[in-house]
Amino acid sequence: MDGDVDVVRTFLRAIEDGDRDALTRVLDPQVRRTEHPNRVAPAGRTQGLAEMLDGFEKGRALIARQSYEVASAVASGGRVAVQMTWRGTLAIALGALKAGEEMVAHCALFATVRDGRIVSIDNYDCFAPF
Repeated sequence: MDGDVDVVRTFLRAIEDGDRDALTRVLDPQVRRTEHPNRVAPAGRTQGLAEMLDGFEKGRALIARQSYEVASAVASGGRVAVQMTWRGTLAIALGALKAGEEMVAHCALFATVRDGRIVSIDNYDCFAPF
């Protein structure tokens, strides 16, 4: 199942690199992403591919650079669980943070991988105060 972990790592790397084409290749056309309530999305949200790609483009205007530090990743039966820390350098001011300052979130991501593509994602993001 290491291949499934690699698929999720490719997804994260595509976001870090701002590579929309790589992101599209790793996501199934019918993908569903559920972002559970957090400081950025207080009501949570569910997105399909079009909404994910739109959010990806909007995020590129808000975040100058971002990275994922994966602490652990395990896979079983097409399910991948990842514990990670996200860091994003702001391109604009947000809350108490100024442009150029860093946002941090401690995250858990659970993905379903089928035929080398991600078909579902559940995100649990815990943002540091901003």
